[in-house]
Amino acid sequence: MGFLALDIGTTNWKAVVFSRQCVPVCSAKRPARTMQGQDGLPYYDPRHVWESVVEMIAEVGASYPLGELAAVSVTSMGEAVVPMGQDGQPVFPIIPWFDTRSIEQAGQVRRQVGTQRAFAITGTEVGAIFSLPKMLWMRAHYPEVFARAHKWLQMADYVNYQLCGRFVTDPSMACRTLAFDLGRCAWSEEMLAPFGLAPSLFPQ
Repeated sequence: MGFLALDIGTTNWKAVVFSRQCVPVCSAKRPARTMQGQDGLPYYDPRHVWESVVEMIAEVGASYPLGELAAVSVTSMGEAVVPMGQDGQPVFPIIPWFDTRSIEQAGQVRRQVGTQRAFAITGTEVGAIFSLPKMLWMRAHYPEVFARAHKWLQMADYVNYQLCGRFVTDPSMACRTLAFDLGRCAWSEEMLAPFGLAPSLFPQ
């Protein structure tokens, strides 16, 4: 039995099958591709991301029987946010992790929560790359899209949703949102309440 690792990175998207001895058996990759939105800002197309994942799985499947896989692991850039509608479809393109459009909103977090308090809760410095400032940016600039967003995922969460149909994450991804309480291992009311956001906007 082998293991399939999917990595949605900044430069390339990769699929690698490993043996039980952690030896690479076969692999496929696609270049990471951003697009320019109508607002002139960079985005990833969520459908293109998923189509690329499907293509890569098919490519490695030509060399390794997928039915013999014991598990699938998904890793990704942590701070690319994917707003999902209640129907399980993305409602907006994916804001890249490296985009700093939400500098103003990061400042709001510093003022409302405090730099030291935010660090004590989340373990990260307040910055524009994280999910929370990007969500606040979306609410300010695309309120109609924000209203349709049922869950806010990150890239690995999105691929996992496409694979298994569940809105779930893990602490290693959640800690890149600026909304996760590391000590409690739960979404932080203290980080979200000042902005009128509910923990239910995030995956389980």
